[in-house]
Amino acid sequence: MSSFFISQILGFIALMLICYSYFMTKKNNLLILQIMANIFYAFAFIIVEAYSGGIVILISTVRCVEIYFLEKKNYFPEQVLIKPELNERSE
Repeated sequence: MSSFFISQILGFIALMLICYSYFMTKKNNLLILQIMANIFYAFAFIIVEAYSGGIVILISTVRCVEIYFLEKKNYFPEQVLIKPELNERSE
């Protein structure tokens, strides 16, 4: 089998996982399926030597894993990235 064909199979599996994840009612189940899909997508990119795409998706996977564990511990700050004073309009 060629590496392109294997990459297409992995991409299809990832696509099916992503589509199935949208039917999940619990956020943790959704995140687990999306983590698995991101891993399949990353391997699909790496197999065809598209390393920059694979690295970007692996970074996204790390973000999903972080969110999963923060949700599991019931710790998620309200303002993670945006400071409250930036949300106010200056008049």
